[in-house]
Amino acid sequence: MSDAIAEVVSTPLVVFMFALVAGLILYWLGGKMSPKFSAVGGKAKAYTGGEDVPGKKQQVTYQFFHLALVFTVLHVTTLIVATAFFSGAGVVAIMYLLIGAAAIVVVLAG
Repeated sequence: MSDAIAEVVSTPLVVFMFALVAGLILYWLGGKMSPKFSAVGGKAKAYTGGEDVPGKKQQVTYQFFHLALVFTVLHVTTLIVATAFFSGAGVVAIMYLLIGAAAIVVVLAG
């Protein structure tokens, strides 16, 4: 009977649920132990380097998204090509490298 229980408890879904419940309990306990926030003086104002910073609205741009996407494609392509060469699939690695290069060109072009 204990083997069946150990098999059920060690499944990824059950382990994830235990970890999620443990995290929620720790979050709840941390909230109970922490002091309550009170906006006294300039506590809630923006502050940097000893000087107050005037608040202003920032315009959201997607330039960083393109850069992050290029780096992601580069890293995944490098990983696939490196493992393909070590496993003896050189032609597949070169084809994947060309596909990755085409993806980078598409992202940078438009």
